[in-house]
Amino acid sequence: EQTGRRLGRLKGGKGQLFEGGVRMPGAVVWPGVVSPGTTSDVLVSTLDIFPTVLTAAGITLGNDYPIDGRDMGPVLRGKSMASQHEVFLHYCGFGIVAARVSGRFKVFWATPKWYTNDKEDTAVCQQCCNGVNPLSRLTGATATQLCGCESKDLDNHDPPLIFDMNADKFELTPLTARTWPSDTRLGLLDVVKKATAARQAMEESVHPKPDRSGAGSC
Repeated sequence: EQTGRRLGRLKGGKGQLFEGGVRMPGAVVWPGVVSPGTTSDVLVSTLDIFPTVLTAAGITLGNDYPIDGRDMGPVLRGKSMASQHEVFLHYCGFGIVAARVSGRFKVFWATPKWYTNDKEDTAVCQQCCNGVNPLSRLTGATATQLCGCESKDLDNHDPPLIFDMNADKFELTPLTARTWPSDTRLGLLDVVKKATAARQAMEESVHPKPDRSGAGSC
């Protein structure tokens, strides 16, 4: 990582919920708040920018204005090494198919079926769904079609798959009760229960389809 050598690639790609589709680097310059040259691997989201700015400005929205983001000030100041999200939900379309629990454990209720429309072509990609996007010719680069989010496009998992983001960022080896890490107070069933409860609460509180403006409510 220090020399720039490529040590491997994250699984999946754009439009997928594997780390190759959702993990992005970020840079923050905030004099007096962020110490120069520091790094962090704590989970934060662009959803967190809004509540972080509100807190910095001393603005409180109140409980009648729910937001999904969290103030990431404690992380930016180096006062917390834990994600401010107890459970962070991942959507495929308008469906919740994955979640991060306590910033560490990645839970998948479903994963995309690769090569659903085309045969595997490593010249295009290794972990994609539907071959070359014809519109990519407009940019001169080869881009793949995004994965679908209908039931026919997904492999469901019951019980869900769980990966340890501390030890397995490439999402290669799902955890089991036998391989569960010993350095956490959360058990496998605890993680599944937390993720499932957050998923159910969100599904019960919002309409699963877009409104007439097309913006949706999730």
